[in-house]
Amino acid sequence: MGLSFNVPLTFSYRVTDGVAAGIWSSAVLSTYVSVLMGGPQHDATESVGVALAVQGMCVVLSAVPAGWLASRLRKDTILRIMGGVQVSAILLTSFVLTNTTWDASRKFLVLCAALALWGTAQGSSLVLDALLADSVEPSARASLYGWLHAANVVSQGLGPAVAAAVFHATSDAWHLHTMQRVMLVG
Repeated sequence: MGLSFNVPLTFSYRVTDGVAAGIWSSAVLSTYVSVLMGGPQHDATESVGVALAVQGMCVVLSAVPAGWLASRLRKDTILRIMGGVQVSAILLTSFVLTNTTWDASRKFLVLCAALALWGTAQGSSLVLDALLADSVEPSARASLYGWLHAANVVSQGLGPAVAAAVFHATSDAWHLHTMQRVMLVG
């Protein structure tokens, strides 16, 4: 069995997803929600917790159904569906970040809906791993997963560095409009 097209596709997806998540989620999301909801003086930490809990719960709640479906349907079909969920998450997040007419509460609620979509897409990552495993010889899997893990860790580390560069290139301050720009880059 030669190198399947799924291998470079999986690596490309994991690296770009890792960099993007490192930019918008790891580096900025919590502070963005806190500032959006009024900062520490308005007890915005609860809003940060709610937003992150929504995303995390959707990861957990979608993983089992995604795995169950992967054993019954074609994995590439499930990945196409989850790709649609992820595109929806990107579009909804971008819409929230660029919307200038909504108040903070509405932006927060719609951002939580977008985070639910992000979590659902992240919960399906085991299907991508299963597709990758099906695409390589059993003897090559351990090495390939080692390289994939290393690429994922490096890409997630690059995300905050890119976020710092974008902050530096813009106003270098934690203002909503600056954080929105950084998140849109991710």
